[in-house]
Amino acid sequence: MAKLTFLSVLLVLWASGGRYHAQETYSTHAHLEESPTHAHTLGRWAGATPRNLSCGDLTNVVHLAMIIVDFIDEFKDDYTKKAIGGFSWDTVNSHIHISQDYRSIKVCMAGDEQCIPVLAQLPKPKPIHTEGDVKEMMVKMMGHLQRYMVASESLVLDQSLVEDDLGFLNEMIDLNTQLEELNEIFLIPMTSCDLTPEPTLPLNLTRRMHQQVDSPSKDIRGFQGLRQIRLGLCFLIDVFSEPQQTPRRDG
Repeated sequence: MAKLTFLSVLLVLWASGGRYHAQETYSTHAHLEESPTHAHTLGRWAGATPRNLSCGDLTNVVHLAMIIVDFIDEFKDDYTKKAIGGFSWDTVNSHIHISQDYRSIKVCMAGDEQCIPVLAQLPKPKPIHTEGDVKEMMVKMMGHLQRYMVASESLVLDQSLVEDDLGFLNEMIDLNTQLEELNEIFLIPMTSCDLTPEPTLPLNLTRRMHQQVDSPSKDIRGFQGLRQIRLGLCFLIDVFSEPQQTPRRDG
């Protein structure tokens, strides 16, 4: 009973801070709702084959994304239990709707002024038949990856500015390092295919500052940041793998 009361209080605090966002609809993201997950299921990615391109190779991009998802799965449940009253990842996942994630992490010019949300809103999946379709998605996913790097930097700051109160600073630093590596690897096929990432997005994100919030909001947005980074990487793996061998996202 005490645990349920604690979770209810946290959810009320979070909802009251962004009630007008809860009324927004994100029907295009319904496919991304997570089923119960379990840490590091060996063989999850068996059979996943990256798509072929005449101008570049997505193999390393897909494989590193798989590694990062597995890395998140190694600590996400422990993090959630420590951050949110002992509740598991799956329990919190079922109580905090995914539509609330996208504005959970913001960067601002000064204080609370000119803030912009960091996390990406993933596009609705659509069939990818041609190399042109793959290239279009590559540009979009590079933009999303840039957002995830800024989000992970925010998670690092959240842990470090309070002297690592939850004990997950090293995990957040490692996650940020792996996302930066993924960005560098992704730039190789992007360059080979003469594709250019959106230049204004990283400028708008990096010229703003990390926004500090109170402890309950910080801990909940830590969960939301991890959830969205994980879902985004799973989406990347799906769209850049051959459709007949699309990997599962069941954790």
